[in-house]
Amino acid sequence: MPQLRTVSQESLPDLLEQHRIWLATDGTRGQQANLQDADLHDAKLDHADLRSADLTRANLDGVSLRSALLDGGADIGCGP
Repeated sequence: MPQLRTVSQESLPDLLEQHRIWLATDGTRGQQANLQDADLHDAKLDHADLRSADLTRANLDGVSLRSALLDGGADIGCGP
């Protein structure tokens, strides 16, 4: 199992803003959120637009996802 990488609560707003821009511009600007193997435990992701974000094998224990958008291809797979 891969080592989880730390993603600080402070870095999430910029990461999510870049993802929002990426979604709004069909990928021509911003950057897709890559949270694969990220340790997000207890993160506050309320109202986050996570469509098409890669959350594969991310630790989502205790994550608050109230009103978050996860449809449209958010990858929350468990991997191989």
